[in-house]
Amino acid sequence: MSEEKKYGSVLYKAVEIMDFLRDIEAPVSLMEICKAFTLNKGTASKIMNSMLDLNLVIRHEQTNRFTLGSRLIGYGAAAARQFNIETLATPVMEELHSKIGETIHLGIEQGSLF
Repeated sequence: MSEEKKYGSVLYKAVEIMDFLRDIEAPVSLMEICKAFTLNKGTASKIMNSMLDLNLVIRHEQTNRFTLGSRLIGYGAAAARQFNIETLATPVMEELHSKIGETIHLGIEQGSLF
């Protein structure tokens, strides 16, 4: 069975590239991005230029290598503020309680970001 073609495939590719930049230890070149995602140089360049325009990535002038951009800091901060573990966990905990009939506790390690 074939995979369903998703609308906005460039958006999916941009998120994959951001995930790659998040997980890698050092700035990466355009050619490393091309290799990692089997993109031709023109396509990769267009995606990266769009991401540059949106401050999603930074291109370091001396090396021409890319890292994540400053705009993502605001998204991360907003996500952290809006994240509510209780809202997410309560339905799961209630379902577990109804299945096993035991008291359910949610523990969060001290010093964690939640």
